[in-house]
Amino acid sequence: MINADPFFSDKISQPARDALEGRPAFLWRLALKLIFQRVHRAVCLAGSYVCPESDPSIFRSARDGEWNWIGPYVKEKSVPIDRPAQTTMTPEEIAAASKLGDQILDQIGLDRQCVVLTGTPNSFLDSTGIAMALAASLRTKSIFPPVDGLSTLDGIHLNLASAERWSGQFVQAMTPTLQKCISPPIHNREGVAGVATAN
Repeated sequence: MINADPFFSDKISQPARDALEGRPAFLWRLALKLIFQRVHRAVCLAGSYVCPESDPSIFRSARDGEWNWIGPYVKEKSVPIDRPAQTTMTPEEIAAASKLGDQILDQIGLDRQCVVLTGTPNSFLDSTGIAMALAASLRTKSIFPPVDGLSTLDGIHLNLASAERWSGQFVQAMTPTLQKCISPPIHNREGVAGVATAN
């Protein structure tokens, strides 16, 4: 599943550029962060009252990459999606994204009917239109749950109720594709079940 609004791009963010270039100032900053993380862990283990985890924060799990939210990091709001304000990509940008997408999908080697493109609703980009154009060009599947009545926190990120509704509809619509694209267990001659693999 790819959130294609946009996804296929050769533009590099400044933090990514800093990491790739590995200049001394970046490496020094990285070393300080690593050192402080170890100091922070030692202090919190020694006295849990010093680190009560009561302040709102957000971070990614080192184990599986999942986002962890502590407290209401962002106040729950209901900002309606402003569809007239949405912008889209030019035909030239769509063509460039499609070319990159072709290269990536060819390298992955996955059946394109097992690749699903979508666009998360927001007020700034016509994510549905962009993903629809890319899916048609790349010959992949696409899923676009209804956006009527959805609200955001800030015009970009869906609030909790809308995110749960939209993602629930997405997973439901994607279930047939998952069932088709994940092979059933393979039995060898002795009747021992093999491991299910993706086509």
